[in-house]
Amino acid sequence: MSSKILWDKFAIRSAKKESNAAYEIVLSSLAKDLNEYHKINWSIDQYKILIGSWLLNFSHTLYERWENIETFSIDKKDHLIIPASNSNNSILGFAKSDIVNSGLNSIVADAKDSNRNLKIVLPEDGYLEDRSIAFYSRSSSILIHDMYHIRHCNKYLNKLENQISYFRLRKNCSPIYFKKSKEVSIKLDKAWRLSGIKNLQDNFEEACLGIAKLYIPIVYLEGYQAMIDPIYFENCRYLYSANSIHSSEPYKFMAASNYDRLSLLTHQCGNGYGVDENHTLEGYERSVSKKFFTWGWKEGEDTEPLSIPPRYSAALYKSKSGILVSGSYHKYPIRFENYHLGEQTRNLVDDTISFIGKLREVNMDISYKYTGGINLEEALIKSGYSIKKKRYKTGEYSYQVHNYFGTPFLESLYANIPTICFYDDKISSFRLRANQFILKFIGLGVIHRTPNSAAIKLNELENTMTDWWFRPEIQTLRNEFIAEYAQFSEGWSKNWNEKFEELLQ
Repeated sequence: MSSKILWDKFAIRSAKKESNAAYEIVLSSLAKDLNEYHKINWSIDQYKILIGSWLLNFSHTLYERWENIETFSIDKKDHLIIPASNSNNSILGFAKSDIVNSGLNSIVADAKDSNRNLKIVLPEDGYLEDRSIAFYSRSSSILIHDMYHIRHCNKYLNKLENQISYFRLRKNCSPIYFKKSKEVSIKLDKAWRLSGIKNLQDNFEEACLGIAKLYIPIVYLEGYQAMIDPIYFENCRYLYSANSIHSSEPYKFMAASNYDRLSLLTHQCGNGYGVDENHTLEGYERSVSKKFFTWGWKEGEDTEPLSIPPRYSAALYKSKSGILVSGSYHKYPIRFENYHLGEQTRNLVDDTISFIGKLREVNMDISYKYTGGINLEEALIKSGYSIKKKRYKTGEYSYQVHNYFGTPFLESLYANIPTICFYDDKISSFRLRANQFILKFIGLGVIHRTPNSAAIKLNELENTMTDWWFRPEIQTLRNEFIAEYAQFSEGWSKNWNEKFEELLQ
């Protein structure tokens, strides 16, 4: 798949504006339609919690296909079978699947070409897999679900599962779990789903509404009643999570159906928040939360800094090699953020190969998880480079190199491991405060706008990496930066207790 649009920071900014505007319009219309369908009277804010994550991603996905439709190879068949999706996780189908995207492209082409007459075929039945019953150890003022950063940290994971972590917080908090019930078959309401695409026009907002009704996950339409029934609620003032507003349908149903009785507390779960000029997920999460906890930065009354546990620290023993930490993005874009989108992932791969090619000696392992699209490891082999996969614990490497601004970059700075990062200045766009730090890091040789500049710096530091990194000016800037953007702390639970006590007063 190629793209007629160069998704630089200016095009991304414009696309965010257009697709976010469509999201708001479609959310309002769907709220009205779903209230009528379910015979309820939920507010738009309730639907924003329930379907907002899915609809926002879908609006961005559809806008990218809408603007690029002339570049796609469209199936010439006169009919199209649309599989029924179960939950918000179906959005990953648009990120990875050629078949799913081929179907969506056909529908977009049909909307934009009055000479096409595509027949949509839906299955009779679908399946509901996310029916769950909520339970927790005791009634508390704050119920906690999916502590994202801990979930990815084995050091804390066992404590979480055994509720030891929660023991530290038990004065005000208790964990909430969702016990899955059996999968059930559900008859699809084909008439309702097809009603929105009968007269699709070459207008993005109208097409977005019609196509969203066709693709809306079963859990929000036919499966609504099965989801709403098993949810039990006891005295509670807040629901806390870092990721469940995107990943857990039972959590969203619980939050939305008890909207008048409890508020959401959401915690930052990655880099880009507070840093990017306009971060899509941050904007959504803040829109549904009473408080949005950050990794140090504060912006408005709805944000509060709150530390999280570190996933690693610098080891006393260090290997002599460094590690290249590489980003990887899906084959198809599903959301506009300031990173490489779709086919343009090739630029990231080419920059990384260019960086390696300019090193006098490649003394690095690589940390890379392939998620679709262009495979960096395969591209490196084709270019004649053989780099070993990660062999040691992250904290045991003597230095780190990053080719994107991700969470690992923040963690490396926190752990005080010598770090170099290069990024694509044509794509990234930062907020004023963050940009001030980045410009200072550029001046000190920590951050680079090109892979060539980063390679020159690494060659220069061949035997003086540690001396360079612990220069007072770098350490002072690092400390100032992590205080605002990387507040990881072994004493996180004490910070949480203090923050929650303050919140409940």
